[in-house]
Amino acid sequence: AAPRPAPGRADPFVFLFVGALHYYPNRDAIAFWCRDVVPRLRACAPGPFRVRIVARGARTGLPSLPEVSWADDPVDLAAEYARAGAAIVPIRAVGGTRIKGLEAVA
Repeated sequence: AAPRPAPGRADPFVFLFVGALHYYPNRDAIAFWCRDVVPRLRACAPGPFRVRIVARGARTGLPSLPEVSWADDPVDLAAEYARAGAAIVPIRAVGGTRIKGLEAVA
């Protein structure tokens, strides 16, 4: 694969989360990010950032923040990952394999 071009200085850093919101660990993880992590990033980030969430399922009860944008699944995940600077792979509940991490690395 060709190397990804470096983002411009004005481009926001993009954190990407991919998952199904009907699955409790995913819903809990993104709620945690919006509630606890985004405000900390807002306070200390050296530049603009965005949180991109690609998810199936209802968003009801999840915080609405200016830094967060949503895409309904299905989308071109390769393009979403190409635009992202980092993948969000929070592990707050249950066990099993971490497909999100494997997918992001691929």
